[in-house]
Amino acid sequence: MSKMRYGTFVTTGQPPGMSEGWAFDEAVAHAHAAENLGYRDVWVLEHHFTPFGLCGDALTLAAYLLGATSTIDVGTAVTVVPLDHPIRLAERVAMIDHLSGGRLLFGIGRGDFPREFEALGRDVSESHLMIREGWEALKGLWAGPYSNDGRFWPFGQVNTLPKPLSIPYPKAYAAASSPSSVEWAARNGLPLLLLYYLEDEVKRSIVDLHADVTRECGGDPSLTEHALSCVAHVADTTEQAQEDVLARYLWWIKAGGDAIYELPDRPERREINYGFHYARRDEAILRGARDIDVYNVERLFALNPIGSVDLCVDRIVSKAELLGVNHIICGFEGVSERSGVIESMARFMSEVVPAVEQRQLVGGEVSVT
Repeated sequence: MSKMRYGTFVTTGQPPGMSEGWAFDEAVAHAHAAENLGYRDVWVLEHHFTPFGLCGDALTLAAYLLGATSTIDVGTAVTVVPLDHPIRLAERVAMIDHLSGGRLLFGIGRGDFPREFEALGRDVSESHLMIREGWEALKGLWAGPYSNDGRFWPFGQVNTLPKPLSIPYPKAYAAASSPSSVEWAARNGLPLLLLYYLEDEVKRSIVDLHADVTRECGGDPSLTEHALSCVAHVADTTEQAQEDVLARYLWWIKAGGDAIYELPDRPERREINYGFHYARRDEAILRGARDIDVYNVERLFALNPIGSVDLCVDRIVSKAELLGVNHIICGFEGVSERSGVIESMARFMSEVVPAVEQRQLVGGEVSVT
């Protein structure tokens, strides 16, 4: 039987009144706590120009956390491939793979913050094309001498060193939700990082599409190990859990929304490869969600394991069964104090995980470690 794997992610968010150093200290403390509590992996985000997340280079922070820990895997969620050069990415990933003894997990995505692309001289409407070319170049560079005659990063033959320790390269994931990106990920054998803010039926359709394309390519979807991201918090009651995280989630969602939608009239809003995401926001406004931040927090409460132990168990079990996943990545940073974050992480591992195990053993589903 499959075994459940639990991870966590850190945001390096900088709420009002907190210093930049505080944000990074929290990330390191979070990683140490995760390793000590038995989580299998910790994931770091990449963002630019926003207190939503101060980590401008996910691989740099991942490398630091790998050096500061000894057993836990560290993943990027995600490295934004269009904003970097594939030669530099190939070298850094391979070097970190060696230095960590193979503990790096390489999550990639095309990015969705328009200001980042504009400032770094990239066209966000072409991000879906850039990630395709970038991924082909990375695979070629890791395999041996490689030359790229593509549109975005043309270069003559080079032989990047070192080659990855992991064969053929570190385990890679794709953060994808639009149909074109999901199809691309499936054709390249990349499992998905499923996003915490999408409704379950949307995530299920994404998994089904990935499976259909995998079968078309001659693969076996049952061998694909997707990872599901959640935001989580455990308290005595669901009401208390929601109260504990409300203020921080409101700030976090507003900061992220400001970064994504700060240029609402730019034409890339309607490009086919981003229309999927913007349409969801527009639909919420049309439904009467006048305060979009409150609406989005309420959605997080409805979709994620934020509540009593029983509610968290129900959410984890139902999502694992619906989506066929056995890897759950939880973000616990809704509580403002470090002690509260670590307490929630510990309670999740000591109370929620064993109860999930019992429920799934009774149901004949999976075994938890």
